[in-house]
Amino acid sequence: MQATAGVAEREVVAGASGSTPPLAVSIGDAAKLGGIGRTMLYAELAAGRGPRTFRINRRRLILVEDLREWLRDRAASGRGQ
Repeated sequence: MQATAGVAEREVVAGASGSTPPLAVSIGDAAKLGGIGRTMLYAELAAGRGPRTFRINRRRLILVEDLREWLRDRAASGRGQ
């Protein structure tokens, strides 16, 4: 039964079904989606200024909507440089 849960978890997180976009992405994928460097995103997270993250097992993930909101806030405040 646990193997089935793992497959379902990967589908929700990674959008493995093909047509459904992912709900959450890894930090590396979040950096790619946002067009920012992975190191910069890790620095923002360490300073408490990044998007909210959560863990599933050992994976640290970011909800795509939280990433979008964080990027919008950065753009609005002029901190995008």
